[in-house]
Amino acid sequence: MPFKRPLGERIENKTLPNFIRPLQDKRVVVGQNVLLECQVAGHPDPVVKWLKDDHDVTQCPDYEISSIGVKHHLAIKNVQASDNGRFTVQAMNAAGIKQSTCMLIVAPAPTPIPGAKSV
Repeated sequence: MPFKRPLGERIENKTLPNFIRPLQDKRVVVGQNVLLECQVAGHPDPVVKWLKDDHDVTQCPDYEISSIGVKHHLAIKNVQASDNGRFTVQAMNAAGIKQSTCMLIVAPAPTPIPGAKSV
């Protein structure tokens, strides 16, 4: 029976990225901080890219992106109305690509009532 692969070639099992914990919708008020997080595994380890409304935000100075093992985070400090939108994380490896999406809903900050005492 002939070999299907040349002798000495390694057989490497590749697995499509799998979201162990997908992104979840978040609702915040202007001025708050928010953390978008997911967990994704695959073999080889997936490379992750973050998008907002289908635009790459990997190099955006307003967003802090970090990864530790299978955990991936996008942090936004002092959220503004312009941060409102659809965030997507794409996980890519040699086996393929998968993505997870969430909505970030930014509500206006409450307006103080004149004469009201703060608690």
